[in-house]
Amino acid sequence: MAVLVRSRTSLPLLERAFRARGVPYVLRRGQSFFNRLEVRDLYHALRLALLEGPPGPEERRSLLAFLRSPFVGLDLGEVEEALLREDPLPYLPQAVRDRVAWLRGLAGKRPLEALKALVRDEVFLSRLSPRARANLDALLLLAGLERFPDLEALLEWLRLRALDPEASELPEGGEGVALLTVHAAKGLEWPVVAVYDVARGEPGPASPVLVGPEGEVAVAGTRAHRDLAQRLAQAQREEAVRLLYVALSRARDVLLVTGSRSGRESPWAQALERLGLGPESQDPLVARHPVPQGWRPPRPAPAARREGPPAPYAEHLLPPKPLPLVHSPSAHLKAEPKPLAEALEGEAVSGFARALGTLVHYALARDLDPEDGRAMRALLHQEVAFPFAEEERERLLAEVRALLRRYRGMLGRELPALEARAEDYRELPLVLPLKGTVWHGVLDRVYRVGDRWYLDDYKTDREVRPEAYRLQLALYRRALLEAWGVRAEARLVYLRAGRVHAFGEAELEEALAALPS
Repeated sequence: MAVLVRSRTSLPLLERAFRARGVPYVLRRGQSFFNRLEVRDLYHALRLALLEGPPGPEERRSLLAFLRSPFVGLDLGEVEEALLREDPLPYLPQAVRDRVAWLRGLAGKRPLEALKALVRDEVFLSRLSPRARANLDALLLLAGLERFPDLEALLEWLRLRALDPEASELPEGGEGVALLTVHAAKGLEWPVVAVYDVARGEPGPASPVLVGPEGEVAVAGTRAHRDLAQRLAQAQREEAVRLLYVALSRARDVLLVTGSRSGRESPWAQALERLGLGPESQDPLVARHPVPQGWRPPRPAPAARREGPPAPYAEHLLPPKPLPLVHSPSAHLKAEPKPLAEALEGEAVSGFARALGTLVHYALARDLDPEDGRAMRALLHQEVAFPFAEEERERLLAEVRALLRRYRGMLGRELPALEARAEDYRELPLVLPLKGTVWHGVLDRVYRVGDRWYLDDYKTDREVRPEAYRLQLALYRRALLEAWGVRAEARLVYLRAGRVHAFGEAELEEALAALPS
């Protein structure tokens, strides 16, 4: 069942009523149907069906989308080298080239046949959720109402519909009665539909300056303003009636309509009267459920009246407390003053060092093999590597590979081997409110060997200065203790030096105690 409303402002009233009655419901805010991933996958596949010769920039985008879609399901690293070529197709695996050839064979079919062949592809369907498969059935129904002279017309229809989200909203799934606007219900159907509050009035064009459909401008107090206000109000009433038709046509079996009489009837109430569906309807298919005589909607209980004079503190205002500072431990470290020469020197190398640290941490979190050339080259597709010239990118990649090799050499010696870890967590986000500041960051690695927990923070620094990171590790350890109740050994892993520095619990607590309150 669905309950349809004209405006979202009606939803809180319904929510309160449903909660009071214990009725499960779901608010369906919707997402553009034609922008859903499964529909976009079909769009890109159809574009490839029309491809002749090497792909241009737009076709390359569709090719990449197709390769990563459920039709093929390749990882970016598997197609990176091919996409660097002017014509990627000859460099793709044979199975992929066969799929592209199958696509091109669809270009000779009628548009709806081509679309149906894609929607019914077994590989594609097997990788979709039941919801996504239902969406594709709906797409076939919508496309079947159109007339496409060729495949290009079908593609243009998909493109333009994706630009009109309101006209093609499809609600998200959920359990319970669906609560949504009439706009969001377009193209959908339920066995039972209730249209709520049809007597809701239309807001009039009360603006002191009105702009008409032809661009004319009218200011309040003029005849032109009054005339334009009447025209806009009439157009609004006509649009309201069209919207009413959408609302009334969503029910398959039973339609419920609620409203109330008022001195100023709404366009919906007037239209229902003209259709013979008002309160006086004699249609045998219309069952009326009049409100009991004398019934009034419940009103909130009045506030208790205060007797006697107000309290002496009633005039005192309590100023709101300021929001706490939000800080990261690493930013706290960088905020420390430095000599000018050192600061300028650090600024020159910070971009390369930042990119290096980002790529190394990304690779460590995924346990990438430094000898896997394809995985290493794929690292350069990270955004942090884009600003660098080709020579710098090669140097960046070489340093990443060297640090990963050093890390691999530490496993089983300075660091527990991966297979010895009973639990292993990578890149855990943290938020820790402490002493008036909200600290946030990322724990590089948290793992357990036997009954012992470790918290490792990787460093690519050239100098080994553990004291510079004592507060950072103290905050990380405290966050882990408060979230999981785990007392971990906090350690710095210096990848260049191949060293591990473990902090003692006392020195970490001392660092926290030194924080100003």
